[in-house]
Amino acid sequence: MDSKASFVVYQIINNITGKWFVGSTDDWSRRKRDHINLLNKNKHHCIYLQRSWNKHSSPDFMFIIISYHLTREKAYQVEQTILDKFFSEGYLYNTNPNAIKPPINKSYGKDNPFYGKTHSDEYKERLRKEMKGNIFATKDIRFTLQSPDGKIISCSGINTTARKYNLDAAHLQKVVRQHRGYKSTRGWRLYNG
Repeated sequence: MDSKASFVVYQIINNITGKWFVGSTDDWSRRKRDHINLLNKNKHHCIYLQRSWNKHSSPDFMFIIISYHLTREKAYQVEQTILDKFFSEGYLYNTNPNAIKPPINKSYGKDNPFYGKTHSDEYKERLRKEMKGNIFATKDIRFTLQSPDGKIISCSGINTTARKYNLDAAHLQKVVRQHRGYKSTRGWRLYNG
């Protein structure tokens, strides 16, 4: 067998709904483990698959290889054929109709278009003014939270509080701002006395 023919095309199938996700990889065990870890952490790139995983339980999903011993090109071809056939039919969780993903933008170091440049003093001052009073930019904002067990805690700083109590800072910011009806994060609520 050709050593380059190590790619597989796989499916993640929801046994309850019948919907599925299709992908390809040259390291099936790692890719399966990555999918499960991301899904369990609620950080999967495919929002539809993530929502379904959250709604159902992990035993409701089946991970299977549908084609193996493929070259990279053949794996992409098989995956693309499946996407072409089923993407618009509503069977798939996939959000990208293309098997070949765009290359990752290496926007760090010398590949970053802003590399070696700095913002002007005028721009920095404008940013300072725009951010003044912004709850996200203020490190010393004070607020009171009620913990899941009912304790009332005075807090200072979104990021500091998030780190201290193992909370997601973005969610905590939304709770503190009462953004779009956010009332709690992991049981922690804004306490209004």
